[in-house]
Amino acid sequence: MPPGVTYLDSSEFVNTAFTLGIAHPAGFPTYSLLAGLFTFLPVGSVAFKVNLFSIFCACLTLAGFYLAARKLLDLFFAEEETSNKVFAALIPSGFLAYSAIFWHHALMAEVYSLHTLFICALVYLLLTWKQCDDLRYLYAASFIYGISAGNHATMAFFLPSILLLFFCWNREKPALRLALCALFFLVGFSVYAYLPARSLAEPSFDWGNPETLDGFVRQITDRDRANSHFDGFQGVSSGAWQTTKFFFYDLVSQLSLAILPGFLFGGYLCFKKSRPFFFFALLIVVVSAAFFARWEKESYPSYLMALWFASLALYWVFEKLANRSPDEAQKNVSPPRNEPGSSARPVRWNQLAVVALFLMIAAAAIKNYYLVEKSGHYFGESLTNKIYLSVPDHAIFAPGLSWFQYYYAQDVMRLRDDVVGINTYTLLANQPAELVTPRRFPTLDLPDPEKYKFDSHESVSDHTQEIFDRNLDRHPIVLEQDSVLFERTKITQNLSPYKNALVRYSKEPALPSNLEARRVLDEFMALLAEERKHPGYLRDLHRSKLTSHFIHGFHFYFHDRGFLAEERVILSLMRKVLEIDGPEQTFFEIENRVLDGKIAAAEKIFLEMQTRFPDDYYRHLAEGILRREKGDSESALKLFTKAAALEPENYQPRLESALAWNLLGNRKRTREEWRAAFDRMKNLRQWGAIQKTRDALGLEE
Repeated sequence: MPPGVTYLDSSEFVNTAFTLGIAHPAGFPTYSLLAGLFTFLPVGSVAFKVNLFSIFCACLTLAGFYLAARKLLDLFFAEEETSNKVFAALIPSGFLAYSAIFWHHALMAEVYSLHTLFICALVYLLLTWKQCDDLRYLYAASFIYGISAGNHATMAFFLPSILLLFFCWNREKPALRLALCALFFLVGFSVYAYLPARSLAEPSFDWGNPETLDGFVRQITDRDRANSHFDGFQGVSSGAWQTTKFFFYDLVSQLSLAILPGFLFGGYLCFKKSRPFFFFALLIVVVSAAFFARWEKESYPSYLMALWFASLALYWVFEKLANRSPDEAQKNVSPPRNEPGSSARPVRWNQLAVVALFLMIAAAAIKNYYLVEKSGHYFGESLTNKIYLSVPDHAIFAPGLSWFQYYYAQDVMRLRDDVVGINTYTLLANQPAELVTPRRFPTLDLPDPEKYKFDSHESVSDHTQEIFDRNLDRHPIVLEQDSVLFERTKITQNLSPYKNALVRYSKEPALPSNLEARRVLDEFMALLAEERKHPGYLRDLHRSKLTSHFIHGFHFYFHDRGFLAEERVILSLMRKVLEIDGPEQTFFEIENRVLDGKIAAAEKIFLEMQTRFPDDYYRHLAEGILRREKGDSESALKLFTKAAALEPENYQPRLESALAWNLLGNRKRTREEWRAAFDRMKNLRQWGAIQKTRDALGLEE
């Protein structure tokens, strides 16, 4: 287990557990409250204690999975105790325990260990209700279902399955019992009242401002990202096929190859024994797999259902290998014995199968230990804390992707109490005035929100710039290198390199020197070199994602400000460190040389590009730019036309065509192509490039 925080959500959940803040949609109130209890333990750091909560939940999950599997076997087969039932329930829990994804999330502050625990508890209670015909278990399951939705909103996908099971297994007073179930569910679901109540107290980590009705609904439904939730499911037929392939691949990669046939055969056995439970599980698998396809992991409801099916399959196989029918136990028929007079002991194939499967589990544990071991790593602190400590005193700081780590450093570690933090994504929200309020930021001079319609990126950018201008006399303002910031604001020209991964804002356009740019780049390179020495750096995708975020920010900033030598260093990092080696990356390298007047070097890179990506959009665009720079504008125009045909909504082929037509002296076509580029711009960074070209061409306003 890591002794501190890892990147991204880990530091967020440590923060919201310790300060009782509000996490990203759907808010996760159950997690924040329960993990918050662990912060009172008299041992270790706050991050250590919240990480420990995940381990605690993961261990309970494995116990809960085993108990639910035993309950399922008792329902479908004989109720007498046999060692085959023990192993049939235990082995799938072993595959779950030592799968890389479950083990990884068990070691860090994340909601998934608690999520799986709730699923196991819910299934166990429903099976016990069926077995004992005791309504107390049904109502307990309803309460658990309600409170589990406060931990992970995808529990909503269970509702059709639960209703199916209820109406198939309940034979008396369905309306009354369903109403009581709804009541117990609402008692559990009332944990969401935490969100508006806590938001009114203005914690520093207050995602979505759910104290208003609109903010509350937006938060619990994740409305802003609702259209992306099923991105992996495109169309009914193709989406179903793609989701099925993803799910089968996911079972093999995340659990084991042995689980796939176990899932299929166990599903067949479940269909024969209990169609209600079969369709209960199948509905959960289908919806969860479709939802999590875009994440490429973390489909825990699907994993658990597949493993319970595998338990049924294993029991059937073990009984067959023990030379008896799995249903004989229900008839109290003993397995056949050796013939009288025979001294040979039979080969116990079921025991050999158990040993083989346990060896597979041990192999998975050995293999995945390397992937998950983080006991000496301070992933979320080693790089970001150095950046935060370099922020000037009493500054306004706008972190980008590292804002989770910043609020952890500020609220939990109390590193920079003098700094006012407003993350970039709050400043660039659709309605930033709802989030940047005098109540949340009482020390800042904020603009009148009535001046802004917030109907465009430009309006939001102007609001951000006014916040900075109003407070600059009293607070230095620094921001992280952030590609999103450069795409969605007009302040790039007001930023100058400050330190490591930071830029500093000024009211007037800044005129930094190449010496300043190089100094800051060298500082960042030194930090990166130190960071890459740490064990486990290359294994942790979140860690490299943050580094990637800084590098892409540097690329945009250096390119847009004309620091071409420094941009080449960043492009080299993108290729060597981030292992980006596609046509777009190659185009950036060619474009950089052309802008710097190094045509021969650009042509050398293009020769390789022509071989590797002969029909790619960026290949035609790059060749067109090279032809134009060599004076062959007519050939360049044909290449820009090919590029525009491949990506008709991209602005750049039109903008490059405008430059070519201008060289040919055709002002009418120059204006037409420039206007076509203007109509295709998607963000303010593109707007800046288009306006710069307009000025160079001498076109009217």
